[in-house]
Amino acid sequence: MDAPAFSGAPLAASAGFAAWKQAFFSAATAHGCHRYYMEPAFDDPLALDATLSQLAAADAALALQGRPALDPAQRLARFNELHALHRERLAARARLFLESAVAAPLQASLASYPTAFAAYERLQQCFEPDATHEALAALLAATRADAAEVEGLVSALAAAARQGLDLAHLSAAEYDRRLWTRLGAAFVARAQPREAALEDLSSSEEEDEALPMDETPRGRSVYITRLNHTVTEADLEAHCGRFGLETDPATGFPAIDVFLNHRTRRPRGDAVARFETARGAGLAAAALDGLRAVETAPALAARLLDAATDALLQAQIYAPKSLWTCTGCRHRVSCWRDACDVCGVDRVWPAERAALLATDWLCRLCV
Repeated sequence: MDAPAFSGAPLAASAGFAAWKQAFFSAATAHGCHRYYMEPAFDDPLALDATLSQLAAADAALALQGRPALDPAQRLARFNELHALHRERLAARARLFLESAVAAPLQASLASYPTAFAAYERLQQCFEPDATHEALAALLAATRADAAEVEGLVSALAAAARQGLDLAHLSAAEYDRRLWTRLGAAFVARAQPREAALEDLSSSEEEDEALPMDETPRGRSVYITRLNHTVTEADLEAHCGRFGLETDPATGFPAIDVFLNHRTRRPRGDAVARFETARGAGLAAAALDGLRAVETAPALAARLLDAATDALLQAQIYAPKSLWTCTGCRHRVSCWRDACDVCGVDRVWPAERAALLATDWLCRLCV
């Protein structure tokens, strides 16, 4: 499936954002990729359809050749491999369509955002009118407002401020902190009875951090290495099931990811298993470390997933990659091409590795 291109005028400034947005969404809907800009984790049903069609074609080919069908473990591994490939291609298609609809300077600024949803959100934050500024103007103008009106305006401002980022690429926390600092000096002096309420609102974020939080997915994950090609997800499920494996809601299968080599599309030697609790993950890591999952396979190495390894996996495996960087001319090339369309240099793939270390770092040319 070729990546479509936007046929209208590319977005270059905030003046024409409203008209551009209407034309862009009409075109995106026609191409079937509009939901990528509306949902942060959109699972395109086209990926599932393409995966099932490819599996059915492979089954038919095996039957014609008189060869036995894939066993359940092999079929599951093949399903996960194909589904991930089709999802990545469709996500890249939506990302390339968005990039074709904006001017070149904006394309460069959007390149750092991992998904089409995040890139489109950034465009809206930059170019669409923000209710924060309206609330700020109303608040500063209310120098003689009574207590009830003051409290209502502050609440409206707080709700709006937590949704926006300014054009200086501030994070939401930085935006809130700077905004409240400026408001404190200008407003508290005129509303002394409400000083406590302002302090409560500005510190609510810090108080929330003290509340019990759900365990993060990383804290419930185990990173497994030294896997050879004979160890399947079904083998890992058999050894990890008693510790409470989490079920992936998108597939209905246990949350085990066996990672594939970019070139051979065969297991590269590592995997991640996610559990329902952090305690279960710790017990599983202790049980799997040094275990022989298959008689003929080497002993596994297992440890809890750390932040550095998780960041590497997010960039290598999970983040959609619509473009790659040419090692010859540094041109950004579409993921649909295996060679640079400017200088002709072949794409460089990352070296095959069986394990990631916390001291590893990412090369932008290899990711």
